[in-house]
Amino acid sequence: LCGKVAETGRSIVAASTGSEHSIRYDGMADHQHVVLPISHERRVLGVLTLYLKPGDQMDEFRRGFLDAATAAAAS
Repeated sequence: LCGKVAETGRSIVAASTGSEHSIRYDGMADHQHVVLPISHERRVLGVLTLYLKPGDQMDEFRRGFLDAATAAAAS
């Protein structure tokens, strides 16, 4: 997921039950990963990866906060 975001510059929200989540093991709780690019002048400098535990959702407030945080990290 990190590599895909670094290549495309686009954020990904991936559920552990989805096809983008390549590793599964017995007893693994369902969760999500949120992966965002840290970009400056259209150049990806890095990625921020977050783990959302079961029941947590990415809402507008959280997304806005993360977008502001990655913008600050790139400047």
